[in-house]
Amino acid sequence: MEQIKDSFLRWFKYNRKANQNFIEIFGLQPELPDEAISIFGHLLNSHLIWLNRIHPLEDMEIPSPWDALPAQKFASVNQQCYQLSEWYLQDEQFGQTLQKVITYQNSKGKEYQNSIEEIYFHLLSHSAYHRGQVAKQLRRADIEPPVTDYIFDRREIRKMEGDNI
Repeated sequence: MEQIKDSFLRWFKYNRKANQNFIEIFGLQPELPDEAISIFGHLLNSHLIWLNRIHPLEDMEIPSPWDALPAQKFASVNQQCYQLSEWYLQDEQFGQTLQKVITYQNSKGKEYQNSIEEIYFHLLSHSAYHRGQVAKQLRRADIEPPVTDYIFDRREIRKMEGDNI
C-alpha cells in the first residue's frame, strides 16, 4: 500500500505543477476568456470540496463547485490543495487509509460512498479533464496553453536527474 501512497504523492505534486503552469500563463495575459477562469476556479474549488468530504476542513469556508474564484487567488488555493492532499496522504491519524470508504453528499444532496483511493483518482482525473477544457478556451483566444502532459513531466524530471529512461 505504501507504493500506492507514494504514487499519489507524485501525482498530486505533478497536478500542482500542471495547475501552476496554467496559473503562470494566466498571469501573463492582460485579458483571459471568462470561461477559462470559471473552469479553472471550478477545478480548484472541487479539489477542496473533495478533501473536505474525506476529512472536514475546519476553520475554512468550503466553496460550491462553481463559485467564482478570482484568478488572483488561483496560486494560493492551488498550493493549499496540494499541501492538504500531501498531508492527508502522509498522516493517518484520522484512520484515513486509501481503502477507507467515505459516505458523503454531492452538491445536490444525494448520498454516495467511495473509497479514499477512488476519490483521489477522481480528483486527479477531474483536474486533467478541466485543464484540457481550459487549454481549448485559451487556444480559441489565441493564447498558447502550457504543455502539461504527465509523460512530459516525467521525462523532464528524469532528464534533470540524469536518467534518460
